[in-house]
Amino acid sequence: MAEPPRCGAHAGLNWYLPPVRENPAHHPCPEVADTSYLRLLGLAFVESQLFGRFVGSSLEYLRPWIPSHYRGKPHLGLVQGQHWASLPGAWFTWSRVLDRLPLWMIYALVMAPVAVTVTLLAARRIRQPPLAAVLAALALLPFPVIVTVTFGNGYEDSAKQMHLVFTLVLAFWTLLALLGAARAIAWRDSARAAGNG
Repeated sequence: MAEPPRCGAHAGLNWYLPPVRENPAHHPCPEVADTSYLRLLGLAFVESQLFGRFVGSSLEYLRPWIPSHYRGKPHLGLVQGQHWASLPGAWFTWSRVLDRLPLWMIYALVMAPVAVTVTLLAARRIRQPPLAAVLAALALLPFPVIVTVTFGNGYEDSAKQMHLVFTLVLAFWTLLALLGAARAIAWRDSARAAGNG
């Protein structure tokens, strides 16, 4: 089913904003509810630039990783007692580190694992299939999460919905760092053994 041309004038409107939030019948383009996810995914082939821009822009809404407020109300990352309160400033959280990074670095953190994994596999630096599978999964899974959230809720409350992205990304870089450290230790031990021999 094709959406009428008038729908284009309302790009960006969602069900969470007035006037639709008060009454879904107020939606100026109810036809969008009849659009199938299969057709939307078809945009990846028919309108690849539009699809890429739509999904890629969702990375701008990844932060804060642990949102403490949403529409002025307490959200994730809170301490519950007699009163809801944000995490104390002295408490360490990766969310605060990630929130301070420039956007280009967020793009790199999320997208670089794919290139790193492909490079390592092509160079045969990873010979154990289980390790290769784990690294590949951690590198690739953020993208289906991003697409699912973007097509499910748009950019509304994306930071909360996509918190798994940063979990996967940090797990990838941590595992890679541990792998590098293990290789360095093994190389050092073999060098020592060769020197003693």
